[in-house]
Amino acid sequence: MKKLIILLTVLILITGCSPKPQEPVKELEPEVNYSLSRVIVFHDSSLTEEDIQALLDKYHMTIIYDYSDMNGFAADLDHAYTVKDFENLLITIGKEPGIISVDRDYFVEVPDCTKGPC
Repeated sequence: MKKLIILLTVLILITGCSPKPQEPVKELEPEVNYSLSRVIVFHDSSLTEEDIQALLDKYHMTIIYDYSDMNGFAADLDHAYTVKDFENLLITIGKEPGIISVDRDYFVEVPDCTKGPC
């Protein structure tokens, strides 16, 4: 009888002290909005100011931010493109001499979880 009481006590302690399974933490996916009228361009250091200006003029771009420490800039295009035309433009600019990379600019909106669950 003592063995049965000890066994039941141990079983109660083991099952009673087990942590409850927790729900998995929900990953927040920020909303990304890609621009169809702004590019980010990085170039090698061999491009002169005149070369960069010629590139800007050729593709009707205006620098809005100069990443001078990284040989790059963000530029607005003269109008918004369709997705397909914009992708083709990125490829075309990327083939210019001295261009290392060209990509779409984007905006990230992180959900505000301070006012309740997300």
